[in-house]
Amino acid sequence: MATPEHVANNSGLNRYGAPIRQAPLTVENGTKPKTTDNGSQTQSQKKLGGVFWWLMLGLMVFSDIGTALCNILVTVGLSLTATVVGSIIGIPLAVLGYGASLLISLNAFMFSMGYYWTNKVPLLEARKLATLGVSVIIKGIPYGNLLPTLTISFVVVTLMENAKRGSGIIGAVAKKVVAKAGPVGAIAGNVLSKA
Repeated sequence: MATPEHVANNSGLNRYGAPIRQAPLTVENGTKPKTTDNGSQTQSQKKLGGVFWWLMLGLMVFSDIGTALCNILVTVGLSLTATVVGSIIGIPLAVLGYGASLLISLNAFMFSMGYYWTNKVPLLEARKLATLGVSVIIKGIPYGNLLPTLTISFVVVTLMENAKRGSGIIGAVAKKVVAKAGPVGAIAGNVLSKA
């Protein structure tokens, strides 16, 4: 007889006499919430990714390149201050380059915060705070902002959050690529998707 236990008898007990536990359906989407090890129920969240993630990554790369180009203005301005006549142009040029790089970094950082906020990413966790804090500190150093810290911190926070949500963006891409290799590739892709 291939009928489920809860259909076979209407008492709510399985064949061993233990109560059958069923998670209630949610009102929003009609799916059952996941239960964690301690018995609490959590809704599964979508992983970070998609078109908006790629747009944000492009913005982070663009802002890192823009701050690196603004450092050229700072370097030219500082080199012009070697002469008295050149300092009239050099000092404002260096201040302009440094200010522009800070504004570009600040705008990109605020866009990433908006992306995290709309996707309900909790940023008050130790690793995420440390990653974003180090990124902000390095961007404040005049030649430290040559490093692509916004891009790196955006990718690292995304990987941490996707690992917490149960899927990785790199693992999902690897799963699709490796799955084309046959049964061994499909198994490897399933393993990589948990990364």
